[in-house]
Amino acid sequence: MHRVVRSNKYLINRNVDYEKAVEFNKLNENFKSEYSRASFFDRVILRKNLLFIMNPRENIVGYFWLNNHKDSNTKIKSLFLDSVDKKTMFVLSDYLDNFKEIEYISSINAKCNNLLSELGFERDQSIIDMQIELKQYPEQKYENYIIRPFRRRKDEWNRVEVQNSIFYKKNRTPLTVSDIELDMMQEYYLNNGSYFLTNHGKVIGYGQLILMKGELYLVNFGILHSYRNKGLGKYFLKYLLNKGHAWGYEKMKIKVLNDNDIALKLYSGIGFKKTSDTIYWKRK
Repeated sequence: MHRVVRSNKYLINRNVDYEKAVEFNKLNENFKSEYSRASFFDRVILRKNLLFIMNPRENIVGYFWLNNHKDSNTKIKSLFLDSVDKKTMFVLSDYLDNFKEIEYISSINAKCNNLLSELGFERDQSIIDMQIELKQYPEQKYENYIIRPFRRRKDEWNRVEVQNSIFYKKNRTPLTVSDIELDMMQEYYLNNGSYFLTNHGKVIGYGQLILMKGELYLVNFGILHSYRNKGLGKYFLKYLLNKGHAWGYEKMKIKVLNDNDIALKLYSGIGFKKTSDTIYWKRK
């Protein structure tokens, strides 16, 4: 009978080709690479979250690596099935039923995407990954419009208000000050990377530069609806691109919803190029 077993020192050191997971889905994280760099304590946690699928002969026919075993915010960091048969699929699907909701990201890959659909995952959203070569743009000035940095312990509520207005959707959970404080605690957060666009002192836009695995990203960028179509988006964007260039970075990356035509037009017009597509999946 096929079964799911939690990893241990013995299983991890068996002849498991973790590179196959990256070949299966290039967005799968490499467990072996992270495990080899981890401390003794971190290795204990990593082993706890790595699970193997065993067949009746005790051969490993697949594995999946979770970020945690909680009932919420659970993500599959890496997934690979060496054998895609009914018994393997059933035991994996049965284990995933233990979670109220679980997420996974993939590149556009027919084999991987078909497998996820069979496991009960549904597409949540599709993202276009874009990148630009940084250079110095000529400085622009708009009368009565000023770009200023985010001030810690003073501007948290300003950020909550402007982001909730810019990205408002009926099914979107509004940001809170606690969310902003949590964001500032993350490893990717740059203390000098958050900026407001203001008009007569009123915050009308926000943009944030973060560092992910040594690469510079632009996130949470936007302007209030009533201030759009005035050239302010391009003005604010060039300012942030210049910041990245001044800090010595050669490239900047961004992720954009594939149906956000306005944003795609803005980024493409200034020089961002598409590098890949990412699909976000959810299973409930």
